[in-house]
Amino acid sequence: MATIEEKVTPEVLERLKGALPITDQVNVLIDADSSSNSLFGKKVTKSNNDLLPEKIAAKDKEIASAMEECNQIIDKSIKFHEDFVVRGNQALYKLIADTYAVVLKIQMSEYRSHIINAFKDVLEDQGVKLQVNTTDLLVIIKYIVGGDRKKAFNFSRIIEIAMRENLSAQELPGYIARRGGISKIYETEQEGQIKLQDDLLKSKRVKLFKGILSLKQWEPAIEINYPELPFSHSDGHDAEKSSFVFFMTHFDKSKNTYKILSSHDFGGSFENSIIKFMTKNNETDGETLLKAFNKKRSRLIEQKLVPEAIAEIWKKSSLPLANQVQTGNEKSVTNLEI
Repeated sequence: MATIEEKVTPEVLERLKGALPITDQVNVLIDADSSSNSLFGKKVTKSNNDLLPEKIAAKDKEIASAMEECNQIIDKSIKFHEDFVVRGNQALYKLIADTYAVVLKIQMSEYRSHIINAFKDVLEDQGVKLQVNTTDLLVIIKYIVGGDRKKAFNFSRIIEIAMRENLSAQELPGYIARRGGISKIYETEQEGQIKLQDDLLKSKRVKLFKGILSLKQWEPAIEINYPELPFSHSDGHDAEKSSFVFFMTHFDKSKNTYKILSSHDFGGSFENSIIKFMTKNNETDGETLLKAFNKKRSRLIEQKLVPEAIAEIWKKSSLPLANQVQTGNEKSVTNLEI
């Protein structure tokens, strides 16, 4: 049995499809004798002959009703967010700002210690525990918020940041909002602390590497007399922090010799960058580096390769400070080949 699709051209079929209403019922006519269908048996056929306009209207009405109910929920959700989240956060920021204002007022009071002691007595009567090292700031905040440790911690962290940023109580709510809220400020501060700790560890590693390199000046090595003063590439305090003079040399392959072109004092900051670059592939941890430094220094003392006065200074401390590995204004010399 042929279907309508087989009797009309594709162009006419497309126009017919566009004119027909879209429904979830289909009319599929199948030749029961077809070999391709006999394998699976007969298929159930549906007819759209019983489709009425009122059914289409009912479907459209149901869709509109569902959308209207969802839109009402959306409106309620937006109102809830405005009433309880946005306004709630604004109220919380204002409460923290008010607490901050009281904290500043108490800390500036000439009766500050008396006020803090009075707060401690009340908190003790309320059963709120205070540590020996509890700060005055936390005492004030706990007196205000009570025994809620998490709330007291949150308030104190924000107020500490406000103090560090030199904010007024009036500026604090806007500051919190601009930084994305309290939780975002915590996240940013934690990232900052992690970066700070990482920078400190890197700085300590550089100092250890500089110390180990400086110790080499006491070991037997090639010495040269260079008649010219090094070029200085820094000024002031940074120049005083440098430990080495770098020679720029050219290697003559035919003679297997190095010719000194110039000498350079890069200053402490750039010198640290050079050492950091030189040791970038060295993954030794700081504790192991410190042990290596102390071991190397002890060996120099045992072999009497350093003056006795320097040895006595080293024996009193195991810290690799710059003034412990240099003698006066002398600087170690490192070759930089170009």
